[in-house]
Amino acid sequence: MLSTLRVKAAVSSSVSNDAAFERFMDVSKRLTGMKVLDVDFGQRLYESCQRIIPNFQENANKLSQEVGQGTTPLEQALLVGWYDGVVEHGDKAECVAYVASLDRVITSDVLKPPSYAFGAYGSWKAQPRPDPSWITQDNTP
Repeated sequence: MLSTLRVKAAVSSSVSNDAAFERFMDVSKRLTGMKVLDVDFGQRLYESCQRIIPNFQENANKLSQEVGQGTTPLEQALLVGWYDGVVEHGDKAECVAYVASLDRVITSDVLKPPSYAFGAYGSWKAQPRPDPSWITQDNTP
């Protein structure tokens, strides 16, 4: 009987977490104006918000009742999270996405910025060739 109660408690907790996550995704869709959002990215963002933002779950539940125009601090934090892939700033900042962030996704049909390196894999290890135009006659910069 005790194990049955534990299973029911775990299922109940999972269902409430799933419901809270679904509300989070619904709020996120309304805030971002997107009909479809990456669920894996959403899960990472949701978990980071829970860890970092004080009273996140309570405020998110209130927010799910009435989503504004991105004017409350929580709405702004969610928009920054979805578009920049970062939760919070400064020492508490946590990067949850780079390539999947909406600022890259919605511009990917036009903009193709490099991710980290301008050349082929490993090209950053090669020493750059000196530009002779900045060297004077006596070989001093």
